[in-house]
Amino acid sequence: MYRVGSGAEILRGGKCRSQKGRISHQSGSDCAARYSAVDNQGIGADIAKDAAARSSIETADVTIRELDGKIYTKESAAQIGASANNYQGVLRISEDTRIRVECLTLRGKDATVYTNQHYVRYVPDRKDESPHEVITNIIHREIWTFTEQGWKVKYIEELERGNTYLDGKLYNPE
Repeated sequence: MYRVGSGAEILRGGKCRSQKGRISHQSGSDCAARYSAVDNQGIGADIAKDAAARSSIETADVTIRELDGKIYTKESAAQIGASANNYQGVLRISEDTRIRVECLTLRGKDATVYTNQHYVRYVPDRKDESPHEVITNIIHREIWTFTEQGWKVKYIEELERGNTYLDGKLYNPE
């Protein structure tokens, strides 16, 4: 079952504490549960490869900033195939995919959410199209805003990329 972690540090108008540059993890609350429900919709849409459902939890002006500084809008990301709701090259997204909320800070109608994403998917072999499992772990800072349609993500920034595993073995493309 895909899932978003139920534990999070919730602060109103403050900043999450960190330990040696890492985001701390504290006990959960109702607010984290609400965020989890919305983000589970996104994971479910990804598993179903349902771009329309995925897009429904994004603002029209959503922006994605990758670790290397590249910035994509919803429109530019779709044009080059870098959008979170673009499933080209992915055979299947595993139900082992999960997101853990590390910290959620509320300020009015905006929430800043630090997440740890464990993304498990299967991609085709370049030679014979056989499936290979790829696992990545990424820490994001996301900004969500409350709209008339509910919570929607308007900004995603990659903060840290963990190791990549290909068929259970550490993978380094360099």
